[in-house]
Amino acid sequence: KRAIRYIHKKPRISHTDPLFKKSQILKLHDLYYIHTALFMHDLKHKRLPNGLDNLFTENKNNTRQYNNFRVEKPRTSFSAKLPKHQFVHTWNSLDIEFQNCKTHNALKKALKKSFLSKYDKEIKCNNNHCPDCTK
Repeated sequence: KRAIRYIHKKPRISHTDPLFKKSQILKLHDLYYIHTALFMHDLKHKRLPNGLDNLFTENKNNTRQYNNFRVEKPRTSFSAKLPKHQFVHTWNSLDIEFQNCKTHNALKKALKKSFLSKYDKEIKCNNNHCPDCTK
């Protein structure tokens, strides 16, 4: 956030959502989410090394969760934060239209467009000293 404010020559307390949207740059946690989804997409389409196939189990039943991976219950709260559980959770939380993207690039573009559309162009805040809102 500090870098995006610096690029746009904004004060330290400026809102960043409009700046990210204007620059077409994603926030760090959104980038992590996209790359996690891309990893799982590559796994689903068998584009990863063989050793990684055993980490995740796909649902093969004809149910609503057909495109999803099987979620194993973590034994501890620490293990719930590990990639084995978080990656599956990320993939299973994707909308079906994202899961059905045929190519790596199509998924990447669709997710980026989705995240950028969620960034607010205009922020309404109650801070009397806000440099963006007091103009």
